[in-house]
Amino acid sequence: MKWIPLFTVAAFYGGLAWAQQEGDPEAGKLLADQYCSRCHDIGESGAFKQSPPSFAAIAVYWGEDQIWNRIMFPVHTSMPAMWDFLTPESVAHVTAYIMSLEK
Repeated sequence: MKWIPLFTVAAFYGGLAWAQQEGDPEAGKLLADQYCSRCHDIGESGAFKQSPPSFAAIAVYWGEDQIWNRIMFPVHTSMPAMWDFLTPESVAHVTAYIMSLEK
């Protein structure tokens, strides 16, 4: 039997619970301006690129749960751990803003 660390399970299921929380897209845009725009194109008409992906591309290709979890628990080392800057509620706002860009 393969063991999964408790932190991994808690982070995954905790992430899903917060991702399902209703976020405010307007508040999310303000947070994205402050914390994300240095690297990501956060605009509605952002170019579809992979590194780092524009928020418009993320909205099309990723689901809400994936977005929330990737913000809180980045999979690449060039993105800072956002829990140092944002609360889970703030991440829900950023996620709501990104989802509002889906065309």
